[in-house]
Amino acid sequence: MTPVPLAAAARALHVSPQTLRRWLREGAPAAVPGAVGRGHGARVVAADLERWRRARFAPAEPTMDATLDHIATALHDVFARDAGRGFPAHRELELRDRQGAAFLVVVYHRLHRELTGCDADKLPPQIEHLWTISVT
Repeated sequence: MTPVPLAAAARALHVSPQTLRRWLREGAPAAVPGAVGRGHGARVVAADLERWRRARFAPAEPTMDATLDHIATALHDVFARDAGRGFPAHRELELRDRQGAAFLVVVYHRLHRELTGCDADKLPPQIEHLWTISVT
């Protein structure tokens, strides 16, 4: 594609020329770097800038640790707070606290094994709390 002035690329990308200048300072690709003086501004390929923008502002892939922490928090919340109707899940199922906590610990271990291919070396604090409840 042919490089175009920033104003044309800004219109194509639905952003301001100032935004494009900031992107260039932050490392966006410029087909022709700018120089001092009127008419000597950078020229860019809008498609290249769009790819750069998507890569830069795309949500980061969650790490396995973040995913497991999210699962641990959700399981703990099901035990402590709410299974959907304002009551802890185990109480809705008429399970004792120890039974409900033990069940959720087993679920966490299974999910950890399914996602990582190995057993958990260390439990997150939320699951440690459920484990403590299950053994007391």
